[in-house]
Amino acid sequence: MDLCTKPLILQELHARFFLHGLHQNSCLSSKLMGSYAKFGLLNISQKVFHFTEYLDSIIYNAILRNLHQFGEYEKTLLLYKEMARKSMYPDEESCNFVLRSCFSLYHE
Repeated sequence: MDLCTKPLILQELHARFFLHGLHQNSCLSSKLMGSYAKFGLLNISQKVFHFTEYLDSIIYNAILRNLHQFGEYEKTLLLYKEMARKSMYPDEESCNFVLRSCFSLYHE
């Protein structure tokens, strides 16, 4: 996915993942979300998140990272709260994005 130079190529790869049932793989979905964000396609990255059946910390961290990078600090915090409600324990990476989002909101 790192070699994709155009969003269309990434979308074709995404379709192949879906066709072969690989869209539920946390690592691949996380990488896919990051690749869409790299092209400025946060909305598609969010769709990948919402269509992932088994959400784990890898998937949550990917979307938290993307939301933070796009300045969606409040959404980052809301998603973190959702993660906590689902009894998913945050790791260092999750906490990093949440703290940075809090800091950014405070300084807006």
